[in-house]
Amino acid sequence: MEKKNVVFLTVLAIATLLTAVVGTTFAYFTATVEGNEQAKTTSVTTANLSVAYSDGPQITATGIIPGWISRTITSYTCDSGYRLSDTTCVNESNADDTKDATPVYSVGKAISVTNNSTIPVTYTISWTDLTNEFITVQKDASGNYTPEQLAAATSGSNDFVYRLYKNSVDPANIVGTETAVPTIAGELTHATINANSTDNYILVLEFKETSIKQNENQGKSFTAKLQTSVANTGA
Repeated sequence: MEKKNVVFLTVLAIATLLTAVVGTTFAYFTATVEGNEQAKTTSVTTANLSVAYSDGPQITATGIIPGWISRTITSYTCDSGYRLSDTTCVNESNADDTKDATPVYSVGKAISVTNNSTIPVTYTISWTDLTNEFITVQKDASGNYTPEQLAAATSGSNDFVYRLYKNSVDPANIVGTETAVPTIAGELTHATINANSTDNYILVLEFKETSIKQNENQGKSFTAKLQTSVANTGA
């Protein structure tokens, strides 16, 4: 009788352990990495993956005009004799003398994904919380259109595009091809990253200037949020 009890307890212990492992594995495979919405530079870590977005995961652009290209504030500078305090310049001789710091911009939004584990990890970067006001209207060769054509406009525009680069903004480093900015949430890119490695991207949005009128999209707005999630892991 004692042997049966021992066997039963051993099986129960193993079953409990398996349940714990399965539960942990499921959470590991479906983990989501998401940035702090308030941070200027976001860096968030799970057990195996960390991601950093320059200026946070949000993208917000208003009053967009042809020729516009997305930029991100990467740092701030002050005039000589002033020291930088967050985004304010403070006179080194008179703390009551302050003024706004000058922002330094870089093209696009930097995204850095780091695999801190000892096995490869597949991840997905997605567009979420997306609002795209751009439209496509049937126009004549000069860019003119009728009220009826405007009323029949469709969402999105091939003039409003994005390019995703690996490591640096160079045509040789583009991931995929230049693509119209989406109108609904979905995947931006996915990749498998090796153990103890980092993938660096730069996301650039542009309202391309054409040789015809683009009045239908003058002053439009675009907002979105980037989200990185773990898809699966490999041995």
